[in-house]
Amino acid sequence: MALSRIGLRLFRNQVGLAYQGRTERFASGGTLQVGSGDVIIRNARTMRCGLCTGSSDLIGWRTVEIGPGDVGRRIAQFVAVEVKVTTGESPDQVMFRQTVLKAGGVAIVARSEEQALGEFRDR
Repeated sequence: MALSRIGLRLFRNQVGLAYQGRTERFASGGTLQVGSGDVIIRNARTMRCGLCTGSSDLIGWRTVEIGPGDVGRRIAQFVAVEVKVTTGESPDQVMFRQTVLKAGGVAIVARSEEQALGEFRDR
């Protein structure tokens, strides 16, 4: 929310794996042994959610005005914010951040709201 107040437009990017399949309602009969909390999905198949493994927690853009040849033209620059409460990143997270930076986007690791705000105020 704090980053949106300084002009960024970010969205939560949840990456994960889920199962989908055919649901079936049992009206009567039959024996089926299940445990507490079990869910049955017929013809189950996996479904991946989010961008890619390692992609940042928050993704979106910030509007910037580009150089002298295109004065006044506004573009959306890709922004990726990896939110961490402790140290460390996975190799996939490091690779994603480096890829965004090489492509001209902004990618940061933020351990606090103040740190994230500081990163973008300095740019």
